[in-house]
Amino acid sequence: GQGVEPTLPNDATDEEVDAKVNEIRDAGSIEYARERAETLVKEGKEDLDVLPESEARNALEDLADYLVRRTY
Repeated sequence: GQGVEPTLPNDATDEEVDAKVNEIRDAGSIEYARERAETLVKEGKEDLDVLPESEARNALEDLADYLVRRTY
């Protein structure tokens, strides 16, 4: 897809922000970023396989899952 300039002035109106979000979404940037994040989280969780099962490991896995599931 075509690159999109993601910046807006600090005093952008709600309409300008909405228009920019739509422009970024239409360019496929949001979906690309989501897919890339999911891939990196999957790889990171696989790297945790060297650690024994523990609360800490489970917390790291849960945090990784949260990072790709959260919405704004």
